Amino acid sequence: MTTLVLPARDRAQLTCAAIRVDRGGRTVLHDVDMKVSPRSRWGVVGENGRGKSTLLHVLAGLLAPD
Repeated sequence: MTTLVLPARDRAQLTCAAIRVDRGGRTVLHDVDMKVSPRSRWGVVGENGRGKSTLLHVLAGLLAPD
């Protein structure tokens, strides 16, 4: 029996549900859900101070959500 091993990029998947982050008494992220499937591309766009970097830090495991 031959097992096909796909490169990591073909198997990768990222999911998150109900992400919330509060900073300094202000809610930065509220109820964020997303699913990134293999070969999909995402862009995070928004005004300064709207939580883009915070979201990426949560997804990278560098910041724990509330």
